[in-house]
Amino acid sequence: MAVLIKNKMLIITIAGWIGMALILVSYLLITTRQLSPNSMVYQIINIVGAAGVVSDSIVGGAWPSAIFFMIWGCMAIIYLIIGLVNKKKEKQENKKKK
Repeated sequence: MAVLIKNKMLIITIAGWIGMALILVSYLLITTRQLSPNSMVYQIINIVGAAGVVSDSIVGGAWPSAIFFMIWGCMAIIYLIIGLVNKKKEKQENKKKK
């Protein structure tokens, strides 16, 4: 049982590190203009990254960090949905023009 708990903790810690790395990479890609802040890829990276950091922060009791990244992830979800809706509208408008 202790080994199982230790393995779960290790997995959650790794998820936290991967999440933080993803968020840093997304920031780097935006800063170097490799990605647009409106791109779906950027939003997905932030959602996955935030989920990793949130899981690790909750288990570690780091509530300020957990809440910050919950908000971060929710914002990314909202803007991902907005981007998908806008993309759908553009496709419909392009069909009407043809």
